[in-house]
This record gives sequence, C-alpha cells and structure tokens, in this order.
Amino acid sequence: MINWKCDKCNSIKKGYYKYLCENCYKQNRYPLVREKILVRAKKNNQRPEIKEKRRKYAYAYKQRSTSKLIMNRSRNKYRNKRKEEDLNYYIQCLIHTAFTNGMKQLSFFGKTNPQILYGIDLNAIIKHLGEKPNDGNEYDIDHIIPKSWFDHNNPLEVKWCWAPENLQWLRHDINMWKSNRFILKLSLEEQEKWPF
Repeated sequence: MINWKCDKCNSIKKGYYKYLCENCYKQNRYPLVREKILVRAKKNNQRPEIKEKRRKYAYAYKQRSTSKLIMNRSRNKYRNKRKEEDLNYYIQCLIHTAFTNGMKQLSFFGKTNPQILYGIDLNAIIKHLGEKPNDGNEYDIDHIIPKSWFDHNNPLEVKWCWAPENLQWLRHDINMWKSNRFILKLSLEEQEKWPF
C-alpha cells in the first residue's frame, strides 16, 4: 500500500483511492475535485515518455490482433476441412451450436452448462442419427417435439429435449416450414413428396 495525500482534506492516508482519502471518497466528494483530476491527467498524458509508451502499445496491439486474425483463419480452415471429412465431428459441431443457441434463447438466465451435466450423450445421438442423407439436398438436425415446448430451466427437460429419439435428419426447407410445430417423424420418402 502507498501513502497518498488527499486532494480534498490534505490528510495523509493509506489506501487504494489515489486522489481522495476513504472518508472523502465515501462522502461523494469526487465531483468537487474532478476538474483538478482531469487537469492532472491531461498534463500527465502530454509527457513525451507517456506518448511514446502509448504509441508502442498501440503498435503491439495492432500486431497482436493481426496475428490473432491469421490464427483464426487457419483454425477455421482446419475445422471446415475436418467437417467435410469426419461426419461425427460435423454432427458434434451442429449439436453444440444448436444446444448453445437454444439455451441462450430459451433458458431464463441464458447461460449454459456443459452438455454432459444435462446427461446429453453425443455418441448415442450420432449413432441414432446415422449417416447424413446424401441426395443433394441440405439437411438439418430437427427436434421432433420442438425445443420451445421444453422448459430449459429444468435439467431433466433439457435431457428429454436432446434425447436421441427426439432428433432426426430433416430437409432444410421442410424444417423452416415446420418451425415449432409437432409433426411425427418423417421418412425420407415422405420428405421427397414435399410440399404436402
């Protein structure tokens, strides 16, 4: 701790309030000495060594942000390539994104715990869904009973929502039309007859 001299009452005090002693700070005297503090800060920022320090920091920050951008690009390239090659990883990414977004939108506080704490078994979901249909159409992972019908503040209902039996591959356009309706599981043949 450092000894400071209070700007208001000129008493020497120990503490972390740089310009005021604890008593003056608690009595809301900060507005009274605000002008003095601003003048001191402005004078301090005009010093050449401070200007040089700020310039170096800005340059280093710019370099760091560019290297971070390059790192993110290479990481995204790797992830996209892996999604194309590995179906299990692709399904895991889809489920993780849908789970996180669903919890943010539908739970009261918008916070998520790891999926394992809710009892969601990714391997069982991947095994149940099987291969993604490869007929040239875009497919989504759909909830047969919609997510919005479940209480996302109750861990048991979150587990039921993400049970493997409640998930299916569904064509993207049908999934957009279905929205939060409850429609029994559609086979690929029924999806081909779309629109109903």
